[in-house]
Amino acid sequence: MCTTIPPHIGTGRDGGIWLRLDASCKSGEDVELSCYDVKGRLIKRWHISEAMAQNPLRWDGTDTRGRETSSGVYLLKAQVDGKLRGTGKLVMIRWHWAFGNIY
Repeated sequence: MCTTIPPHIGTGRDGGIWLRLDASCKSGEDVELSCYDVKGRLIKRWHISEAMAQNPLRWDGTDTRGRETSSGVYLLKAQVDGKLRGTGKLVMIRWHWAFGNIY
C-alpha cells in the first residue's frame, strides 16, 4: 500500500527526476502515480507494477505527449485500486545557460 511520496526537486531531461514511493504492493494491486500542474491538469501518469514499486521511477520531465514541461511546482497523487494512498509535491527547475549566465 502506498503511504507517502517524499517531495523532490529535479532538473528534467538532463538526468531525469527520480521519484520514490514509500510503497509495498500486493500482487495484483493496480498502483498508479499521477502528476498534475498547479491548475489541476494531468501532466503524466504511470501504472506501477509490484516490482517497480520497490525501485525509484525516472521521469524525463515530459508530459503524456512527450513535450517538455516547464519549471514549476507539480502535485503527485498515488492511488491503489482507485483509492487515494498518498500525495506529494515536486519542484521542477530548468536551467538555461547563455554566455555563462543563468537566465
